[in-house]
Amino acid sequence: MISEILDKATNFITSVEGCKLEPYQDSGGVWTCGVGFTYFQGKPVTESYPSNLTIEECHSELEKNVSEIYQDICSLVKVDMSDDQYVSLCSFVYNIGIYAFEHSTMLKLINENKLSSASEQFILWNHVNGVVCNGLTNRRRKEQSLFNGDNE
Repeated sequence: MISEILDKATNFITSVEGCKLEPYQDSGGVWTCGVGFTYFQGKPVTESYPSNLTIEECHSELEKNVSEIYQDICSLVKVDMSDDQYVSLCSFVYNIGIYAFEHSTMLKLINENKLSSASEQFILWNHVNGVVCNGLTNRRRKEQSLFNGDNE
């Protein structure tokens, strides 16, 4: 069951992040590579690091990251949730970071078992440097839809 969640989360994240084998600057100006990595194998991504990435390396790194995120989410969430809700949170936390999630209204609402209200929080996380980002808005809608059990 856990492996199914991790596989689905990895596939979902890849679908919303894409995969670029060379370093690039994301919409916020942060050096990024692979499947949205700002760090790769413990080192910050720079204009020249890493170089010559392979799809296999990206997939392996993503699996490791998603597994860690899932464990972190499980330690913070105190109510029962569906597999798809965990998948959507893996994508969300992969993007915003565990610290932001740990201190979020979303987590507070989840742990109060107010899942509908928690779902409304996704769309609030669609800004880059204070400006609404259409790409993040689309991603948040997909995460929200999955969290709510809506089939796309």
